Order: sequence, then C-alpha cells, then structure tokens
Amino acid sequence: MSHIVLQDVFYIAVLVGLSIPLGIYIYKVMTGQRVFLTPALTPVEKGIYKLMGIEARRR
Repeated sequence: MSHIVLQDVFYIAVLVGLSIPLGIYIYKVMTGQRVFLTPALTPVEKGIYKLMGIEARRR
C-alpha cells in the first residue's frame, strides 16, 4: 500500500515540476518568440510549407 502512495506522490511531483517549463515553452511558441528548437525546426517547417504551396512569411 505504501509503495502505491509513494508512486502517486512521485508522479504528481514530476507532473507539477514539468508543467512550469512546458508552460513557458508553449507561451513562447504561441507568441512567436524564439525557443531552443527554432534553429532545428525552421528548415523543416519551411520545407513543409514549400511542399504544400504555402508562402512562409515573417510577422
């Protein structure tokens, strides 16, 4: 019984601990700010736009 409670407490602590950095990351992505994945994913995004015939434009 105590192992289950410890596992639940650990799981909740991990979720709470990850929610803050994930929330900051999502905020930056949605507001158009540069994030650490921007250099790696920008060429992929532009390639997908080109395949779909969409003009990629900066804000």
